[in-house]
Amino acid sequence: MKQVLIFLIILLGATIDVFSQRVVLETDVPTLEKETIANVRKQCGITDKTNLYATIVFEVVDTSKRYNGDAFFDTEETIKNYLNRVKIYHYRYESFVYDDRVEHVYVRNRFLAWNIGRYKQKSDIVERENISIAQFLLKGNYDFVYSISEKKFNYAIILLCFKNGLRDLAYLKDGQWYSTPVCGSDDFSFLKPLLEERLKEREIIRERLKK
Repeated sequence: MKQVLIFLIILLGATIDVFSQRVVLETDVPTLEKETIANVRKQCGITDKTNLYATIVFEVVDTSKRYNGDAFFDTEETIKNYLNRVKIYHYRYESFVYDDRVEHVYVRNRFLAWNIGRYKQKSDIVERENISIAQFLLKGNYDFVYSISEKKFNYAIILLCFKNGLRDLAYLKDGQWYSTPVCGSDDFSFLKPLLEERLKEREIIRERLKK
């Protein structure tokens, strides 16, 4: 049933937004989820008595013009235009596996850019974020998710989530999730609080350097 839903989502995307969801179909998300869950059960000795769920999070690769290696990101750009130019590769994803209480979270194929930089050596922070992400994914029960990781937002965790042909734009800030339904004609202005936070951090750094 889930595979049928994903196929319908892609057909809908073909008529509304033309973007690289073909890769999602080619990846066969439901099968990948089942294989990942089976792998976690085998490696961690988890029996069938414990319900496990999986969500595939694909990394978005921005193909826009770049400056010093970083893609420009405009919060006023429509989601439709953004999705038209980004690419999704079948091997650039992470699998989040979790139980129905999110007491245990397993991440396979660790890849996404939000693990780069300031949190790289802080495993306790990464673990807390993994739990928070899993809680959000469990609640949303999404078919699949895109990770939008941008230097402009200091690599904050930003997700574009797909379910039954609909989309949610969400981000994690100070341990709390913020999300809103979006369509192709909407822009990314919902993310402006993240940009404001980045500017505040820069101002704090400038003030420290003056002392």
